Amino acid sequence: MPFIPFRVDFNRLSDQEQATKILKKFKTLSETTGFVGAAITYSANHEQTLQIREAYEQGLAAAGISGGNQAKVIELVEKSLKEEGLEHWVRIIPITTCLEIGGIGKPTQKMLEDDLNYLESLLKNGWSVLGWQNQNTVKQDEYAIGGGISTQLDSAQKDFIQNTLRKLGETYPYILTLNGAEDKEEKIDANKKVTIRGWSWRTGLFSSPNITLSLNDYIDEMAVKDPKKYESIQDAIINKDLEAFKTALKKHRNRFSWGKTTGELILEQLLATQPAPEQKLER
Repeated sequence: MPFIPFRVDFNRLSDQEQATKILKKFKTLSETTGFVGAAITYSANHEQTLQIREAYEQGLAAAGISGGNQAKVIELVEKSLKEEGLEHWVRIIPITTCLEIGGIGKPTQKMLEDDLNYLESLLKNGWSVLGWQNQNTVKQDEYAIGGGISTQLDSAQKDFIQNTLRKLGETYPYILTLNGAEDKEEKIDANKKVTIRGWSWRTGLFSSPNITLSLNDYIDEMAVKDPKKYESIQDAIINKDLEAFKTALKKHRNRFSWGKTTGELILEQLLATQPAPEQKLER
């Protein structure tokens, strides 16, 4: 099942708005296909990691996380699980970045390996997992693990975490299955990054810099920039409707938008690189 890079910007979203965005994504995943459940990565101290694992082992729906930064956002997510009908369907996946509250103590390599092995075990068993990113980490194609108050991870440990998460994104891609004309099924890798040529509406000419992002990146941006468009996109995904998906990507252009939206251009590239259907030879 998919490992999905998921951008939640703390510089323009409040804690509650970040939590709401995460909950909306969980809700969409719960309505889309037959995932066992959905989860999200979380920077934790080792005490929290043990607390979270014990809570799920005991069959609890929430681990009772509290604190600041990511912890505050997850606290708000957990408080809304019952109201959103997501109890026992959502999990938090801790990745240990220090030993104790306050960013104290360096974790061992085995702790990191155990955390990441647990994450992959969920993927292998039918879970969809969101890899938490923010406005800072997404620029380096990294995940929001080990920032903030924790400075205990050394460079080798940081590289190990980031490289493992990137590899999981490649091994467990986010495939959108949409039905097109004559019920032809299209499988689209929403994690695959493509490059779009920069274009200026002022001059009507191509310009630099080019834009490199995935369809999933674009959809995440719309959650903040254009909530109506985001909802239309999610509805099309839930209904597996390719034509509705295409229409949603072009919706709500402003009066200066004469060309195609970035989302349309990304989808065109992805569909153009789809493998041709197998041909059966007549005998």
